[in-house]
Amino acid sequence: MEFDQAAMDDPDKPGRPSVCSCPECSGVLWEVREGDLVRYRCRVGHSYTLETLAGAKAKALESALWAAWRALQESSSLARRCAERAAQGRSSITAERFEQRAESSQEHAPPDSGNSPLQPGPGAGTRFDEDRLIPAL
Repeated sequence: MEFDQAAMDDPDKPGRPSVCSCPECSGVLWEVREGDLVRYRCRVGHSYTLETLAGAKAKALESALWAAWRALQESSSLARRCAERAAQGRSSITAERFEQRAESSQEHAPPDSGNSPLQPGPGAGTRFDEDRLIPAL
């Protein structure tokens, strides 16, 4: 994809491009100023205020963290099952390889004390617990 300067100079463009993508379609969000009001709008027509965009981005981040956490846990669990199966079949080299994969996945996952790095917060939904995800130095 090439940069289109003519499109950027077009007086009919909705505003100036922002650094954010649309939480719904991943398209470019344009910053549109109307007096004191700042809105963000994509070409598809999704529109956000600064506050609703921040909320949508926080929700997208939370979803991505949940997905990553689940993927790491599932990867580790699957590799351990494969290691057990290989060990039963007397294939120690394969079993060792799967055990290393399991350990690698587990090392990259946040500590699991019976729950995920996203702790239930007050009210509906969840909140991100930064202390559980980022290890202390």
